[in-house]
Amino acid sequence: MEIVTDGLLPDRRALIVVDGDPAAPWGDAFAPALLIDLNGRARLAGDVFQPAGGARVVTAYERLADPGRFERYLRQWHGTTSVAWLRDGQSTVALFDTREYRARSGAPHLADDVRQWRCWLTGEVYGVILQQRLNLPACPYCGSDQHGLWVKADSWWDVYGLGEARLLAAFLLGESASAGADPAEEDDGLIDPGTSEG
Repeated sequence: MEIVTDGLLPDRRALIVVDGDPAAPWGDAFAPALLIDLNGRARLAGDVFQPAGGARVVTAYERLADPGRFERYLRQWHGTTSVAWLRDGQSTVALFDTREYRARSGAPHLADDVRQWRCWLTGEVYGVILQQRLNLPACPYCGSDQHGLWVKADSWWDVYGLGEARLLAAFLLGESASAGADPAEEDDGLIDPGTSEG
């Protein structure tokens, strides 16, 4: 866990924690991805751009069982110009563009996709939890005034890479200061960043 603070905002902080159950990269802006297990069984990642003839892509990989031959198949039958192979432990991910993908996204290369899939493979996916301190009255038993309680204001998950998580945490701290909401005034103690009520 890492704590991100801002000296100008002593009552707010952001926690960066490892996401224990990260989702694979998703969104149709991502290139098609083939997920391959140790036994050579393949499946297309479900929440990314789906190539035409996706079932044939899976079947071709399993039958050809050779990355070089599989790449030739992609180039010949799907107009692929770029293939990136990522391996870590028991998983392999093959990212590839297709004619349809390039026409839709205009993406010239797979660099950002590679970065995010690599983070997913290696477990470098994080959550950012924005917190605000509630200053409670002094303890009636010991007189201590250090009984501030940190409450969750909001959280964001599936942030790929520690650098991205740090940038998001700093941005969210700044945004929370401009929102000026007070979680003590909310019924459930949480801030809804989508509203200006407070």
